[in-house]
Amino acid sequence: MEETRKREAAKVNNALSLPKLLGKTLKNLFKKPSTVMVPPREIKPAEGYRGIHRVNYDKCISCSLCAIECPALAIKMVTIPETKKRYPEIDYGKCIFCYRCVEVCPVNAYEVSIEKPAPETKPVIIKETPLEWYKSKKTQQTSSTQQSPQK
Repeated sequence: MEETRKREAAKVNNALSLPKLLGKTLKNLFKKPSTVMVPPREIKPAEGYRGIHRVNYDKCISCSLCAIECPALAIKMVTIPETKKRYPEIDYGKCIFCYRCVEVCPVNAYEVSIEKPAPETKPVIIKETPLEWYKSKKTQQTSSTQQSPQK
């Protein structure tokens, strides 16, 4: 008997709270949002900030130490079929920017910067791929050979 009274009291309380909830909803529906998507001015990074690090593929000797040492598994070695050489591909979505790859590289092939990825409203996979580098290098070589004067 007592349980049914509690249930009925709960139903009455819920029925009374419904108009209050609707009132709050309508009140907040026409307010400006309190969040801001992108800072209005450029914020300088703090001293020691670790930004995007890029691989200088011309220096890389394909030793795979960076991929082995990466704690987040953000670096995988990708083979370029024409050269049969393996180069690191960095997935910045997985990267924790510990810079262990930069420290372990025996030929200092990693270039460090304070650059940060541009803010995106949609999820985007940011990768640096060696295939893009190789294709651009190949097109530069073909354009330079075409421009050189022939005797």
